[in-house]
Amino acid sequence: MREEAVDKAIASHVVNLHMLKIDASNSAEVDMDDLRKYLCYAKMKVFPRISEEAAHMLQDMYVSDRMASKEQQISKKTNGIPITVRQLEAIIRLSESIAKMHLLPVVTP
Repeated sequence: MREEAVDKAIASHVVNLHMLKIDASNSAEVDMDDLRKYLCYAKMKVFPRISEEAAHMLQDMYVSDRMASKEQQISKKTNGIPITVRQLEAIIRLSESIAKMHLLPVVTP
């Protein structure tokens, strides 16, 4: 029952973050023309690749999560869902996107 309460609190917090309006007075304004130029440049010129260090980190995370999942299944503690290849690919795409936003040629840990 305790885990359910924690999960509910986390879900509530995340949903509330997306429901609340952001106060625009606290954020710096960016000229739309400059933003368009920045996005166009990033799209056309920046194609980040994953560094060896980041690749090893992702591989290690994937393998350790899969192993932990298998151990849970063996010990009949199946309260987690193992990471899938599709989720790993999504993490890689997100990593490349973040590097592109920072105009970085390489994804680093």
